[in-house]
Order: sequence, then structure tokens, then C-alpha cells
Amino acid sequence: MKLIIMRFEDAMVVCEDTNGKEYVIQKKKIPEEATEGNVIKKEITGKYSMDTDEEFLRKHRMEKMNEKEEKVIVEPSIYS
Repeated sequence: MKLIIMRFEDAMVVCEDTNGKEYVIQKKKIPEEATEGNVIKKEITGKYSMDTDEEFLRKHRMEKMNEKEEKVIVEPSIYS
């Protein structure tokens, strides 16, 4: 299961899966270098590791979406 770190709350980490479902994980189970926005995946041991490949793909998709938004030309309204 892949999760996106949304925020840190004391000794807990609030994450979200791709469907928007929230999970609360003990901070000690994730890598120390993890920050908000990182993608993590659960290992057999029960701990989580960084998923840098998924994170790269996710950021790339977001950049592409931003590029498409910038290319949209809005015509001024004749009623303004």
C-alpha cells in the first residue's frame, strides 16, 4: 500500500491513500528523513520506506497538469 504523508502530529503521521482515505501511523515506523508530501510504502516488517519512484512519477504528473492549465486561454466575456 502506498501512502502520501499529509502532516505530522506529535508522535503520529497522518497519511492518505490514492482514494483519499486517511491513515494514522506511528512516527517511529517511517523513515526519519520523511517529510510532508513524500510517498511511503509498507514493508513486510511493518515499517514504512520511501517510495522515491512513485514520488517522482507523482510530481511529474502534477507538473504536466500545471503546464496544461497554463496553456488554457480564457476569452474575455462580452458581458463584462
